[in-house]
Amino acid sequence: MGHSVYFWSCQGVGPKIADCILLYGFRKLEAFRVDVWIQKIMERLFKVDYKHLRDFARDEFGKYAGYVQLIMRENLEYLGESDDKRDDPRVQI
Repeated sequence: MGHSVYFWSCQGVGPKIADCILLYGFRKLEAFRVDVWIQKIMERLFKVDYKHLRDFARDEFGKYAGYVQLIMRENLEYLGESDDKRDDPRVQI
């Protein structure tokens, strides 16, 4: 995605933040934000490595890749992943 390269030139902005800006700020639905949880889900479900993940998502999910990412992120527990830290004894809530 050519648009994200512009944002990467800003200090402190990497691929994840650039895709967030494109998806949420500019409604570029093909932007596929990758965090550690999306990476784990994609590696498990599609056997794709991190290096090829964004390209794979855009090829596989097309112009709605951003929606797919949102649905995956909202359904972590159903997909067998969780970002809930309540069970981690190191985290005090």
